[in-house]
Amino acid sequence: MWSHRGEFKPRSLHFCAVVIVGGYRDGSAASAKFNGALLVLLRVKLMAFPAVPGGKGAPEDTLGGMNGWLVTKGAPKEAAEFLRFFLDAQNQKIAAERGWFIPVLKAAADSVKRPMLQDVARNVSRSQYHQIFYDQMLGPSVGAVVNDVSADLAAARTSPADAANKVQQAWQQAN
Repeated sequence: MWSHRGEFKPRSLHFCAVVIVGGYRDGSAASAKFNGALLVLLRVKLMAFPAVPGGKGAPEDTLGGMNGWLVTKGAPKEAAEFLRFFLDAQNQKIAAERGWFIPVLKAAADSVKRPMLQDVARNVSRSQYHQIFYDQMLGPSVGAVVNDVSADLAAARTSPADAANKVQQAWQQAN
């Protein structure tokens, strides 16, 4: 589907039963230089990660990215003006219609047009708990280790115990 350089290979989607991706791939496919890439992607549906009997959390919990904005006390007044502009319901609707992002305002939720983004928005709205990506939550030094051991686990180059130890060591070094 995607090469190691992030190029979309939509033809391979015809032969997939399960694709492990996030909602962010919707934009990659829609802008791909391949006729029918979006049509192929429209057949891809999101599903919840299977719950483990006795596991913690709820099946509706979500994992993914999130954006936040911070304006410091000494920021120019234009910073606050920009946030008011950005959070304006009409501007949120325009961005949602164009598929730029899922709006934070409930008043703009119906403006999301892309099916995959609609699924993501529905899942997040039902969730009582949202975990941001671990590499973002843990900071750059620990997050880089999380990404590396995740790739190593997927390629069977390390064991789960060794991967956990590497993350723990990175955490202890960073803190």
